[in-house]
Amino acid sequence: RATESDDVQVLIIAGRDTHPPGTHEAAAGARVMKFCLENAANMQPVKVALCDQWPKDRDLLTSVSTIVFIGDLFPPERMEFRDRIMAQLSRMMDRGCGIVCVHYATGLRTQHVTQEGYHPLLDWLGGYFASGCPHHRSVARVLTSTIKPEDVRHPVLRGWQQFTFDDEPYWKNYFGKDGPAENVTSLAYTMLPADDPQKETVVWATERKDGGRGVGI
Repeated sequence: RATESDDVQVLIIAGRDTHPPGTHEAAAGARVMKFCLENAANMQPVKVALCDQWPKDRDLLTSVSTIVFIGDLFPPERMEFRDRIMAQLSRMMDRGCGIVCVHYATGLRTQHVTQEGYHPLLDWLGGYFASGCPHHRSVARVLTSTIKPEDVRHPVLRGWQQFTFDDEPYWKNYFGKDGPAENVTSLAYTMLPADDPQKETVVWATERKDGGRGVGI
């Protein structure tokens, strides 16, 4: 929620990635995002810090406008001193910091959530990819799918067009036992599976009460 007069600073955290080369590529994906943000010509300048672990610099944590996670599962859940990191992240969210989780970084497993499926990501991001959780079964599969924007007038979708690709979309994402909250907006969807196509949200955003925003993709 930075204004034109603010310095926009983004923190990208590339978490653990145990996939073979040519698949998830969390570190490489983080470098691509950093390059794109720093070299975008159609927006105000952005400062980007890239880390492969939770930063020790408290000034950085209090100054970033948005934090972006990429990696195998939601990175803080796999880091040393998890509870301390989650407490710091909670304070960041409380001050209105944005949060973005990319691909598998939207993922949580049984040990990360309550029996009912609650995790702070439901509040911060609006939903998550339930990876082998008994309360909900999300789906990940490499296939050809068409990704369609819900409403190209939405600011996040500026410049988007429908596209088809051969990759691994996540669908049947978990948005809470009663479905997406009122402050959660579907941004893009696909029709899956092919033999029984249903409209499935694959990109979403939330406007939080603290003034911050979250995006899952």
